[in-house]
Amino acid sequence: MKHIVEFHILLVLLSVTFLSCDKSKDSENNNLPPVKPIVNEFDVNNDLINDFKIQYYAMTWDGIGPNGTGDLIGGEIVPLNNSKILKKQDLGVLFNPLRDTTHFQMNAPYSWESNSYKLIEIKTNNSKWPKEWTVSANEVKDYYYLAFIITTNSKIQLGWIKLKFDKSTGQVEIMETKSSDLDFLIIGKS
Repeated sequence: MKHIVEFHILLVLLSVTFLSCDKSKDSENNNLPPVKPIVNEFDVNNDLINDFKIQYYAMTWDGIGPNGTGDLIGGEIVPLNNSKILKKQDLGVLFNPLRDTTHFQMNAPYSWESNSYKLIEIKTNNSKWPKEWTVSANEVKDYYYLAFIITTNSKIQLGWIKLKFDKSTGQVEIMETKSSDLDFLIIGKS
């Protein structure tokens, strides 16, 4: 009988040890860096030439203070082949509301830019990764619009892209696009 009791005690101790090791593994896994989504290039006007690329980058910074060091993964849109993105000063590129009208000629605070722009990011806080990515926009929405101009063979097209962001993975999804030769375009209208 004594051996049976000792065996049960040993079994309970092994179970407790296994469970505590398994929980510490879970807490370590919760602080693993997120996976960078894959790079995607896409053609918005169906001319078989890629117009934009969504790519991801990772960086580490070393600063001053208790939270001065950290890691970041960001996703950005890159115009390709003479494409440009409409930027609004202090609001970035994800500002166009549904039914907003864009034109080839836009006045300040708007400008057509060929630079890449950050769309989404995730960064450590006190050396821990959050559960969700942050969209680079002033408002929280289900989807966002981005306006663009594409120049191909002396032909200029105006257009918009409807984007959706998966905040758990950082993946950017192109939901819909529209381009036109007209000198104005209404955002979200087909």
